[in-house]
Amino acid sequence: MSAGRFLLSCWVALAGLSVGTVWLGSWLGQGAPRGLTLLILLLAVAKAWLIADGFMELRHGPRLWRWLLLGWPLALALTRQFHVGLGRLRGLDAQCGAVAAATAGR
Repeated sequence: MSAGRFLLSCWVALAGLSVGTVWLGSWLGQGAPRGLTLLILLLAVAKAWLIADGFMELRHGPRLWRWLLLGWPLALALTRQFHVGLGRLRGLDAQCGAVAAATAGR
């Protein structure tokens, strides 16, 4: 595959992933399922992979640079998902405490 055709296919895939991210993000305000944020973050990691390996051509470069540039978005996505999970746990604790306080007063 020629370099121009490869870059065009990377661009089309990147545009498709971006449209998919926006489309999934429009569901967030409509009571989306819990795994939707994880799916959006995975799409963002896929876009970072396309940019690093496709446009920046790090698939032919040093492994350290490649893994650093691919590891950073993955670390951010995992950290974000961890914080979302903690926020949900704290919210559940607050709801359980409110229910316990309301039923104790009866």
